[in-house]
Amino acid sequence: MLAFTAALALFLGLAAAETPLVPGAPLPAFRGTDLAGREVTLPDAARGKVTVYMFGFSYGSRTPVEVWSEHVREVWGTDPQVAWFQVPMIGGFGRIAKPFITGGMKKETPPQYHGNAVVVFGGVGSWKARLSVKDDSLAYVVVVDRGGIVRWVHAGVFDSARAQELDAQIRLQLAAAAQP
Repeated sequence: MLAFTAALALFLGLAAAETPLVPGAPLPAFRGTDLAGREVTLPDAARGKVTVYMFGFSYGSRTPVEVWSEHVREVWGTDPQVAWFQVPMIGGFGRIAKPFITGGMKKETPPQYHGNAVVVFGGVGSWKARLSVKDDSLAYVVVVDRGGIVRWVHAGVFDSARAQELDAQIRLQLAAAAQP
């Protein structure tokens, strides 16, 4: 009986392990609340658009996420075929302070972008595993095609070479969608 229990625990542990996000894999669904107060399920809410997700896992990741977001807004913000989301992932004791955290984010985010910030409380460990987070002070940027398939993943602070890669990937996905 002990061997069965150990085997079951091992199986459940392996089954619960998260597969890292790589190009060609579907983006797993997740739910959060945007700063406008709406419950959002992604990637479903962005289906049909090329979407950029900028995940952050700590207060220290706030600036890298915001700088990436600024770039995406400036280059792609007026393109109706492109969507973007800042996704602060908050776990642990942060869940206790949910009203204070979201209130602070809401004050610091211009109202026109409240729908682009989807705050997720809980499930942080599985997303850290999916994104292979080694440093939670970085931004984790993911480009997803119109069908919810991951096409590009990057971890880091903003730099122009990586921004050119991101822009090229968005253009590639837009062109692929335009072909019959």
